[in-house]
Amino acid sequence: MFCLGIMLMLPAVIVAQTMDLSELKALEEGNYSFAKGKVQVTLTDTTTPAFVMRDFKQQGYEVSSINIKPIVGFGTAEVEESVITELEEHPYIKNLIVHKQAFTSADREKIMEMENASKERKEKLVEELTAMSKKSRMQVIFNINITKTKAHELLDRYPAISVTLLNDDSPRTVIVKTPEGRETQMMDKLEKIPYVESTAMIGVIDQNRR
Repeated sequence: MFCLGIMLMLPAVIVAQTMDLSELKALEEGNYSFAKGKVQVTLTDTTTPAFVMRDFKQQGYEVSSINIKPIVGFGTAEVEESVITELEEHPYIKNLIVHKQAFTSADREKIMEMENASKERKEKLVEELTAMSKKSRMQVIFNINITKTKAHELLDRYPAISVTLLNDDSPRTVIVKTPEGRETQMMDKLEKIPYVESTAMIGVIDQNRR
C-alpha cells in the first residue's frame, strides 16, 4: 500500500498522521471532522514530562497523552578516553554509549601472513584498520530538558566528534481533555500558559462520508 506522511494546517487545526491515498483523497474533499473533548497543545522546547504533568494537574487540566522525547545523537568520535569521561559526566548528557573496535598487533600479524594478497594490499589494509580503530562509534542521549541549541553548542566544542542529532526538531506536545463543545474556549485558556506555544483542534478522517 502506498503511504505518505503529511501535515495539513487549517485555522486552529493540525492534522498529522500517515495515511493511504484513499484517506488523502477524503481529506482533500473535506471529509474530516474535529475530535470532541480533546485538543493538542504544543509546548516550548525546555519543558519536561514531569513538570508538564504536575503543572497541568495543579491548574485543573487532564493530560491524556504526552509526546516529549530527549534529543538523541549517533556518530563517530576520534578522542582520548579523558574526553569520553568528560562527556559522560557532563550535566547535559543522560547517557553516552561508546563502541571502539580494537586493532591489535596480533591482528596486524595475521593480515601480513595472508597468502592471497600482495604486500601493498596488506599494508593498505593494516593502514585502514588502524585508522578505523582510532574512531569510536558513539550514541549520546541528552537530558530531557536540553534544547537543540544547547545540544549543538556542546557538540561544537569537540571538533573530533561527528554526531548527527535525531528528533531535535520534534515538537513537544500533549493531548489535553476538555469538556465536549468547549474545545475552543479551553484552547484560549491554555494559550495563556507561559510555556505553551500553540494549541490546535485535532482533525479526524470522517469514515462515514468516504
